[in-house]
This record gives sequence, C-alpha cells and structure tokens, in this order.
Amino acid sequence: MKSLLANLHSLSPHALPAILGICAVAGFMLPLMIWGEHSRLCVQDVLDQSPIQQHRAMHQENPLWLSGKPDPTLLKGAAPAAAGPELRGEFWAYYFLKPFNAYLLNQWLSRLVAFFGMYLLIHCLLREHAWGVVIATTVAMLFACLNFYPPTPFTVPVLPWMAVSLLMIYQRQPSYWPWLVLLVAPLLGSFLLAPAFLLGMVWLVWFFLAITGRWHWRLLGALSLSTVANVVCSFALAARGFSENYVSHRTLWVPMFTGKTAFDCCKTTAANFVLGNAHVHTHHYLLLPLLLIVTTGIVLVALRRKEWPGSPAASTGGYLSQPALMLPIVIFLCALCSFAYGFWQYPEFQRIWFSIPKFGMINVSRFHWLHPVLWYLAIAYCLAYLLDLPWLRQRSHWCWLLIGVVFCGQAMVILANRESALAYRAGTPSYAQFFATKQFDAIRDTIGMEPAEYYVASLGMHPSVAVYNGFYCLDGYQSDHALDYHLAFREIIAGELDQSEELRKYFDQWGGRCYLFSSELGKDFVYTADREQSIAKLRIDPEKFREMGGRYILSAVEIRDPAASNLNLIQEFPASEYDSAWTIYLYRVDGDQTRSKVSNSN
Repeated sequence: MKSLLANLHSLSPHALPAILGICAVAGFMLPLMIWGEHSRLCVQDVLDQSPIQQHRAMHQENPLWLSGKPDPTLLKGAAPAAAGPELRGEFWAYYFLKPFNAYLLNQWLSRLVAFFGMYLLIHCLLREHAWGVVIATTVAMLFACLNFYPPTPFTVPVLPWMAVSLLMIYQRQPSYWPWLVLLVAPLLGSFLLAPAFLLGMVWLVWFFLAITGRWHWRLLGALSLSTVANVVCSFALAARGFSENYVSHRTLWVPMFTGKTAFDCCKTTAANFVLGNAHVHTHHYLLLPLLLIVTTGIVLVALRRKEWPGSPAASTGGYLSQPALMLPIVIFLCALCSFAYGFWQYPEFQRIWFSIPKFGMINVSRFHWLHPVLWYLAIAYCLAYLLDLPWLRQRSHWCWLLIGVVFCGQAMVILANRESALAYRAGTPSYAQFFATKQFDAIRDTIGMEPAEYYVASLGMHPSVAVYNGFYCLDGYQSDHALDYHLAFREIIAGELDQSEELRKYFDQWGGRCYLFSSELGKDFVYTADREQSIAKLRIDPEKFREMGGRYILSAVEIRDPAASNLNLIQEFPASEYDSAWTIYLYRVDGDQTRSKVSNSN
C-alpha cells in the first residue's frame, strides 16, 4: 500500500487528492445509481420544476431557443426564462438522455467540478502551508457533497474556478487556462444567481486598487472578459431586463415584506449567518463555534499586540495566504452577505430599491449564494491557522486527529442531510411514483385529443407532473413570468385567494407559483393517495379558465361539489392500478352561459 501511494505521489502530487475526491463523489452518488428512478428526491426545486422544464425545453424545435419562442407547455408560454440562459451546458444532457439519467449525470459532473475547483482554490491559497494539500483535499471533498441547487447544479461549483482564475490573473501567473475558465464558466453557471455577485465583489476590489493608484490591467481585462461572456450567454435574459415590451410579474413585489421591522431583519440575518444559503445548505453550523472562537482569538491578540499575526511580506502568496489575516475577513464577508439577505426584506430599503427602474428585477439578497464557497474557505483557513500553532505543529498525530474529527463530524452532518435522506424523512414518493407516466398515459388516452389542443391545470399536486407527461399547462412554477399572464391567471383563482389571506399574500407578494390554490388545502401541493384528502368545492372562475384555453383539471383530491364550479367528473384513476403516488380525478371544466360565478361566501 505504501509503495502504491509513493508511486502515485511520484506521478503527481495531486494524483492522490484527485482519486480521493472521485471516490468521495462516487460514494455519495452510489445510492442514486443503485436505486435509479426508484430513488427519492426532494420536491422543492427538484421534482416541482427540475429536471422537467429542462427536458421539455431542450426538445422544442430549436434547442437553443435562438428564435426566442417560449415553452408553450408551461404557463401557456408566459415564462420565457423557464429554462434559463440559452447556452447553459447542463441542459444538453436532457437533449440526449432521459430526464432522470440527465439529472444523474449533471449531479456527477457538478460534484466533480466542485471538488477540483475548491481543491485548486485552497491549494493556490495555501500552497506554502505544510498541510496545504491535506486541507485542500479534506475541505474540497466536503464541499463536493453539498446539495447544490438542482435547477442550476453548476452555479455554485463553478465559483471556485472563477475565483482561482481571477486570483492567478491577479498574481500575473503565466498561464492561459484561467482565461479559458472565465470563458467557459458562463456556459455552466446561472449568471444572476451567483457569478454576477462574485464578479461584483472583485470589481469593487479592482476599483479600490485603481483609486489607490495600483492599476491592474490584466485583472481589468479578466473582469471585462468574464462579464461580457456572462452577458452574451444570457443574452435573452439581459434583453428582457431592458425591454419595454416585457414586464415581469416581479414588479408586483412592492412592498414585498410589509410589516417587517428592523428587529425582524436582524433575526433573519442571524439565522442566515448560522444556517447559510437556503438553496445550498452549507451545514457549517457544526463548526461555527470553532470558527468564531478562533476568529475572536485572532482579533483579540491582534488588538492587544496592535498588529496582525503572521508576516504577509514573508510569503510569496501575500496576504491571501495568511490564515490569521484572511479568516476574520472571510467571516466578515459571510456576515455581510447575511446582512444583505436579511435587510433586503426591510420595507424602507425595498421601497427605495424598487423605485429605481429595472432594479426590482435584481435581488440583492443573492449575495448569500456566495456563502458555500466563503464558509468552506473559512474552514480551510481555520484548519491552516490551528495546524500552524507551535504546540500543535510539532505533534503530527494531533494534527491528523484534528483533521479527522473535522472531516468526520462535518461529513456525518452532510450525509444525514443529503437530498435522498431528506426526501425519505419527509415521506416523499419515489421519482417513478411521483411522475406516474403510465397513469398519465391513461389520462391522455381518456381525453382523446392531442395535448396541444387543450390546456390543463393541476390541483393538490405540482404542475410539473403534468408537464413531465407531455400536457400543456396553464399553471406552473416560474420565478419570472409575464405580468399580464399573472394578472389574468389571478382572475381564475380570485375566489380562493379571497378565502385565505395567507394564499393571497403568497400569490400577490411573490407569485412564483401560478397554481390552482384551494383555501382548504393551503400551501401544500403533495396530496398523495395515502392522505385521502377531499375538499368541499373549488372556487374558480370557469369562464376565465376556458377563455385562457383550459379544459381539464387534474386533481389529486376529490372535489365533493364539483358542480358549484361547473366541473364535471370524467373519471377517477386510482393510484393502486398504476403504482402511482396519486389518485387522479379528471374534471372537465364546462362553460357557464349565464356567467354566474361561484359566490365567495359559499
């Protein structure tokens, strides 16, 4: 075994870390590979929108959407940004593979990208540290096993690659590949989620250098190149943002958080600082006490001595290679991102921000998308600082013990909160049961028309199920869609919104989900067959539903009085006959010649 490790090290000092990283990703992905479509995935931001929208978008007539045509199967084509920027690389997996296999491939690739990117970044920062390679490998393996945001799985993993590329260009290292990375990165990440804010922070650094008389032209060129490349790869999104013809439903967000006090925002800030990004859980709370204790100790020592520990001038890596200096800075940046997230919800800030034309479409709170990279950089700097302490540096076995405890503790938390484990604890049905293709084939055969000839809407389940099975849907989940469609759809569900203040605020103050809401069901959209749920009636406007092209409602709950909304039960499709998660009630929406709408008081 020792000879094998020696041979690997002689081949390349990075060979063993690479093998360990690949093995870690393989071990993490093994359950999904074994169970296949019988795996359980989270509903939020996975089964409710991805990989369904990406698969359908890639099988339009023009996969690159260069014609600008929206996907007609979702929100009746009112969501032109349904699949994101036109040149995103992960979408091509859905063009060549089945949706689940494409999802699996993107999970594999995104985690490998995450491991090697974080490894390179930490190794570049700590290359002179005696434990630099070990720290880089340990932290990168943990980082690669986070639950990355499924609709854009490469957005966070690509950030370390962008950071290390900009760092190498800043250090004037003679290499072409950092420039290549900055050109390729926009093909992977979603620009407005995270890369835009990373570039924004580095732009601020460049302006600071310029103001102090240190003009760094190579860094200026790199930032300009990356910014232009991202805009080009997101050209349709950028065009809509400055178009007078497209008005986003997000303009209704003002004021989005009416009633939020400064104290409420402080609590949100603190919660975000402790728990991290809501879409990419960092699970750093286990190590947060250690990080804060070490950071506080560094600051107190520096204040007492009136100088920071370490000697940046003595290192070719400069200030960035000094853990004692960089750990407090990284923790401060994490706090700053949390502050932006928390006080983005402050009504006074919202009123000012949304009063600026087009600024309402820019979500400042998204600075917290930098949390995963920042927190794991903080862990790396913390380990580097501790392992450099004189009393610990002389005892290698204690160093290995510290690294082992940190790795095992953090790995246990990450594995306990991996996507499949969360889905299992939540009782989520399997992928195959959730989408129930045989059941929906039977529904389509019962209707007897081509899907393009009519529109449907779903009740008690996410519209993604119908979209996945080839139906054209009036409803859907899309965080950016046309305002006129949003208001038209609201007329359909106005009766139910009037019955529930919670649903009214949910739709009017956010509105990303254009769903058939029911005041009896609330904001729960997974009414599986085992719950045996029913509602008294559905307060919708049947005439408006038919005017928008809707003909059928696919309901996962029984409506006891369908005639009150001009609904006619066509057939029931029991879950037991199709190995499905749902018992589907197929209702046809009949017109009301007298235009007598359902009374909201009923």
